[in-house]
Formats: sequence, structure tokens, C-alpha cells
Amino acid sequence: MNERITPHNITELKENEIFVFGSNSCGVHNGNAASTAMKFGAIIGQAAGAQGQTYAIPSKDMENFKKYVDDFLVYAKQHPEYTFLVTEIGCGISGHSPSEIAPLFKEALKMDNIHLPLVFWDILNGGIKGRIRQIAEVETLSVPEFCVRIGIPVTELMNLLFGNADPTIWTVRKILIAFPYINARWLLLGEGDMKPQKRNNFITKISRFLQTLSAFKQA
Repeated sequence: MNERITPHNITELKENEIFVFGSNSCGVHNGNAASTAMKFGAIIGQAAGAQGQTYAIPSKDMENFKKYVDDFLVYAKQHPEYTFLVTEIGCGISGHSPSEIAPLFKEALKMDNIHLPLVFWDILNGGIKGRIRQIAEVETLSVPEFCVRIGIPVTELMNLLFGNADPTIWTVRKILIAFPYINARWLLLGEGDMKPQKRNNFITKISRFLQTLSAFKQA
């Protein structure tokens, strides 16, 4: 399991940790993560860069956003002694979506001293489509076999994995019925391991119920 995930609610920092947050062009740190950054040394009027135990990235203007992220990545490379906790920059008041922001941090995947929000990791690792592909590769011998197991045409799976279509709840349901040992939270959210070490009895019962229901409908 990935251990470089930024905690959702940061209330304190270790001596070597840097809180990376989204700021505005005026350096007025008064919203969401920016207000938290004030507790860790963020400076009013300083819109970008290192300040105290924080690093500010102006996040409102997408045209300049990439430049500021690139500047941050260079800074992080130059300071391997620090661990940088990147928050969901730009996804609050600035109004951007994680799918817009996460790709800007792709280089951070190779940098051990940068932690990213879970949603960024999920997007950078292919999201739920990537996890469905992983199940198909690990649990079956071929794409046709996987399609037979979950009960969808090969063309539908190809469109799902490589096209613009997103998996429906019914597709997810079919996968969990066909592979009841797959961790549902991992499949849906990218949390935990694909196959949990200890199965929850309730989840096991639900999986068995869904299998029985599916068999009944097909009868």
C-alpha cells in the first residue's frame, strides 16, 4: 500500500515536514488549507514559495499554475531533507477539479519526499479504470475470460478501459460478484489493498448474497 499519502486533516507537523498549500495571487491566506498554513508559518502577502514550515502555490490561474508547481518540484528536489505534504491544491475555493490538478504533479511519483492526497494518487495511477485493468490482468488469463467472468461484451470493456466511458455501478457490482475477495473500497476509492488480509464477515455475507442473487436472476 502507498505510504506517501497526505493525511486528510493535518493539525501538526514534524520538524522536517512542509505543508504545501494553494494560495491566491495576493498572498491572503484565509481559506481552507491556506488558513491552516498560517499556523505553520505562512506569511500574509507572500503568494508563492517557502515560508515557515509551508510552501505556497498560487492556484487560481491555471495558465500559471503549472509553472508554480514546476518551481515547487525543483525546490523539493533540492531539499531531500524535507517531507512535503501536498494538500488538494486548487480543488477548493479556486474551483479546479482533482483530475485537472493531479497530472501537474506526475513527476512527484518518482520523488520519495513528496506526499500527495489520495485522490491525486488515484488519478495518477489510472483511477478505477486502472484498478479494473489490474484485476483483469492478475485474476484472469485473457480479456475474453475476464469479460465472461463479469458478464459484459469485450467491446464494452475496451470502451470502458480505453475510451471515454466511465464504469457504471452495475459494472462494479458485476466485478465484485465475480471476484468476491476483491476489496470494494480499493476498487472504488483506491484505499487499502486489492485483496485484504482479513475479510470482514459482513462484506463476505454481502458478496455471497450478491452471488446468489445473480445466479437466481440467470436461472
